[in-house]
Order: sequence, then C-alpha cells, then structure tokens
Amino acid sequence: MYKIFLVLSILTTVAEARCHTDWVVWRNTCFLFSTVQETWINAELHCRALHAALLEISDAETNTFVKDHLKSRDGVTNTVYFIGATDIAKEGDWEWNGSKTLLDFTDWGSGQPDHLNHTENCLALQGHTGGFQWHDYPCQGRHRFICAAER
Repeated sequence: MYKIFLVLSILTTVAEARCHTDWVVWRNTCFLFSTVQETWINAELHCRALHAALLEISDAETNTFVKDHLKSRDGVTNTVYFIGATDIAKEGDWEWNGSKTLLDFTDWGSGQPDHLNHTENCLALQGHTGGFQWHDYPCQGRHRFICAAER
C-alpha cells in the first residue's frame, strides 16, 4: 500500500511540475497571463516557444475562471489580453487558431465583434468595458496575452 501511495505521489509531483514557474494552474491547464505586450502573431509564437498556445476558451467555466483571475489581478482597467481566435481567414467566421475549430461558446461585449475600420480580426479580452468580455482587435496592435498548456 505504501509503495502505491509513493508512486502516486511521485506521479502527481511530476504532473504539477509540468507548469512553468509563475504560471497559474486551474484544473488540467497551466495559464500564463503575460505582462509583456506583443502583436497577436508574436504572442502566438511566444506561447509556442513555451510549448503552449494562445488560450482557447470553450466553455463558461473556463471563461469565468479567466475573467475572475484577471479582475483579481488587474482590476477593471484598460488592460487588453489577446487570446487564440481570429476571423482573418473569413470575415465573421471566428476560429480558434490552435484547434482550427469555430467558436462554440462566446462572451462578446455589447456590439462586438464590430470589425471597426475593417481592421479587427483578432480576439481579445478587454478590461474596461464589462470586465474582460470579448472584443475584436487589430492583430498588429501590441497587447498582453494569455498562453495555455495542458499539464
């Protein structure tokens, strides 16, 4: 019995060790809430260099966790965080970049996506209107970003 407990303890420690230092662990996912700002494509490349990808939010529970974490960390500010969806391939068809699937769950802010000036093709969480609801943003803008990796 002791040997089984020891093996399980080691496996649990190894699984927890898969998250990088300073990443936030929730369920089976490690999250990096960046403090640096990048364009959307450079944010994706940054995440990939860390064996992760820009965050894909597929359900209300994950969305609530992320929003609550950002509110507790940043408050309701002008902070913007890129996540991993774009409609650059076809206007209005929002697709997760990593899984190449269309968005099933959404949390768009009021009037969003609006494709302002025909330049907003990347998904971001916007802090100052509605507390990190989803907005379309220009991909070439520089913003913070959220990486995610399964642990």
